[in-house]
Amino acid sequence: MDTLQQSRPDLSELFDPDTPGATMLFPMLEGHCPAEVRVDDATSPTQCLLRNGIGVTFASCGVTQGFLDQAMADLRKTKGIGLICDPEKSRAWTLPPPDLEVERLEFRRFDHRSPGYRNTLSTPLDGLELRDVDPSSFERCLWKDAVLGFCGSGETFLRYGFGIVLSRDGESLAEGYAPLLGRQTMEIGVMTAEKHRGNGYATLVTAHVIDRCLRQGLSVAWSCETDNPASVAIARRLGFTSERTYPMLGYRSTKAKA
Repeated sequence: MDTLQQSRPDLSELFDPDTPGATMLFPMLEGHCPAEVRVDDATSPTQCLLRNGIGVTFASCGVTQGFLDQAMADLRKTKGIGLICDPEKSRAWTLPPPDLEVERLEFRRFDHRSPGYRNTLSTPLDGLELRDVDPSSFERCLWKDAVLGFCGSGETFLRYGFGIVLSRDGESLAEGYAPLLGRQTMEIGVMTAEKHRGNGYATLVTAHVIDRCLRQGLSVAWSCETDNPASVAIARRLGFTSERTYPMLGYRSTKAKA
C-alpha cells in the first residue's frame, strides 16, 4: 500500500460517479479540497481509499478485503473515519462492526421552476442585506470551522466556492455556503444563528446560493443526516426532486491518547 500526498486526476477512473456522497468525493479527486489518499500502487493504482478533512471516507470500485483492511487501519492511526457505503450494491468485502452508524440523506436534481424556489427568491428583503463572504468576513463566519474542515483553508474555499451572509443592521442571521465543487456540481449548505432560527432565513439565503450556482452553470446538491428535519424541509421546500438514503459507518481513531 502506498500513500499519496494529494489526489490525482487518474484516480477518478477508479470510482463510481453515482456513488452516494459523490459531491463530497469528486472535489477531493479534482484537487479542490484536501484528501488523505491510500492506493495499492502509486505508479498504476487500481485500488484507492480517500478521506476528507472531516473524516468522510470513500473506497474505490473493486477494492479487495486485504487492501481495505490495511488502508482503513492506516488511516485510523491518525483520526477516525466515516466510511460511505452504497446500500444498493453488494460488496466483495466484510466490514467490522462500526462504532457508530449514521443514516444520511442526499438530494439531487434541483427543479429551478419549483414554486418554493421561485417564490423564495423573489421575496422582498425588507431591511435584510445579502453580502458575499470575503477573506476578512470569513474569519467571523458562523460556519468557519466546518468549512475549514472540508476545504483546509479559507483561501481554498473562496477559490472554488463562495458564501453569502444574510444580515440585518450588521448582524448575521444566516449564512449559505457552497464549499465543494466537483463534476460541475456544488454541494451547498446553510447555518442560522441560534437565536434567529425558525424565521425562514435559512431558506431565503439558500435560495440565493442556488441562484448563483445555477447562473454559473453549476448543478447543486444537498445532504444531511436523516434526523435533521429542518435541513430536510429546506431541501424539499426549495425544489430538490431526487433523494436517497445511505449509511455512513463510523470507526474511531486507534491513535493512543497522550
